[in-house]
Amino acid sequence: MREKEGVLMDMQELKKLIYQGEKVDIEYKKADSGVPKSAYESYSAFANTKGGYIILGVKEDKTKKNPEERFLIQGVENPGKQREDFWNTINGSKVNINLLKDENVYVVEEDGISLIVIYVPRAEFNMRPVYVGENPYKGTYKRNHEGDYHASEHEIRGMIRDQNPEGSDSMILEYYTMDDIDKETLRKYRQIFEIRNDGHVWNPLDDKAFLEKLGGYRKDRRTGVEGLTLAGLMMFGSG
Repeated sequence: MREKEGVLMDMQELKKLIYQGEKVDIEYKKADSGVPKSAYESYSAFANTKGGYIILGVKEDKTKKNPEERFLIQGVENPGKQREDFWNTINGSKVNINLLKDENVYVVEEDGISLIVIYVPRAEFNMRPVYVGENPYKGTYKRNHEGDYHASEHEIRGMIRDQNPEGSDSMILEYYTMDDIDKETLRKYRQIFEIRNDGHVWNPLDDKAFLEKLGGYRKDRRTGVEGLTLAGLMMFGSG
């Protein structure tokens, strides 16, 4: 049933899946009393790769070889609350976009043990990168057979280029404002600029106007959208 994207599974089907071990499209998490932070990293990774399942309530003992000993089905406490907490987080500011429908997150119970299953679809190209936090260069993950990994700058820039037909560093990152600039980095840059360009007409400008001249901040006159550009975030973005 796993081959059918997002199809509900019962405990027997889940056990068959679990005892196959972790794969490029399956991730298990120990989640005794709360959804672990790494679940959102896996959400990003699956969304940016080929999609997959996150199963909460399974502990991995890497010292064991036998799958039934290596993957321990412990279950989760308060599954209803954990599911609600997950939804509250995924709909908040923890990730930049929620791709999930109600049926993608469900609880499977048997003999007093509860597991939470989260099916993450692959994001469409115009929605990637899907990332954790506020900075795509720090919070974008991808997936391989070893698990989740931080996407490289090259991979992230590729996703942003695919999202933007112009493929340009002048792309406006909507909702990224001057508050997302590391002021100390910009200050040092301006000091060096002034030393190398004594008397330049840009030197008296305020920080926003200076960034606009550099191409680090832009306003689209047609739509009214404004914000940091990809180049501006790359050069001066704060964590």
